[in-house]
Amino acid sequence: MVVRKLLFFVWNCQELHEFLMFSLGAPCNFHGISYLSCSGAGSGAIVRAVQQFAHHHGRVGRSGGARYIHEMQRRPRFLSPWWLAALALALLVQTGISQGKIDRFNPPVQVPEFNLPGLDGQKHALGDYRGRPLIVSVWASWCAPCQAELPEFARARKELAGPYPDAVFATVNLGESGARARTWMDKTELDLPVWLAPLKFMEVYGLMVVPAILVFDGDGRVAVLHQGWSNGTNLVEELGRDLDALTKRAAL
Repeated sequence: MVVRKLLFFVWNCQELHEFLMFSLGAPCNFHGISYLSCSGAGSGAIVRAVQQFAHHHGRVGRSGGARYIHEMQRRPRFLSPWWLAALALALLVQTGISQGKIDRFNPPVQVPEFNLPGLDGQKHALGDYRGRPLIVSVWASWCAPCQAELPEFARARKELAGPYPDAVFATVNLGESGARARTWMDKTELDLPVWLAPLKFMEVYGLMVVPAILVFDGDGRVAVLHQGWSNGTNLVEELGRDLDALTKRAAL
């Protein structure tokens, strides 16, 4: 019953779609619950927009969407606006991670600095890698597609080390403890650098889903953003193409 109501909330409420488009100020192509095609809207913005929508309609009553409001009034008490926002975001993420999307920026996008602790005991700042391409895979242990993406990322790191010796490959774990991230890496036997970031990292860097790969140029700008994962993706080819483009651009 709870699942049915939640799916009704997300799938059948065209009013929610319009509210999100208005609140986020971004052209969203609404297909079910996937917002991969939203531009300029971070996950944090979507959470706030969904929460505001749920709170508004939970309080106002029958101001619009009679069938939706009827369902909202019948929702279990624990399904508060905060829960609706969190669950809607979870569905957005879980829908998005089964798809792949690549954005290539010309010119590259200037982004905020980061300074993240690593499992190696060191701090890692974006500025530490100026002058070198930096490729970062963003993941979490609870993300099933990340389990498929990270071994491919490790393979790309190994095979591209020869042709692109200056390139740095690292991973960012989202919102988990160092112990949990280390346990997961040990279990998978992957040899990858791991940096730890709060969930807000997604909002700051415009990530809609995980896994995601940020490709930074030598000036610390995002040149390419890979989001989601599609089975059969060849990261050696994809990231090799990205690094080749960065090398050519730097030579101009």
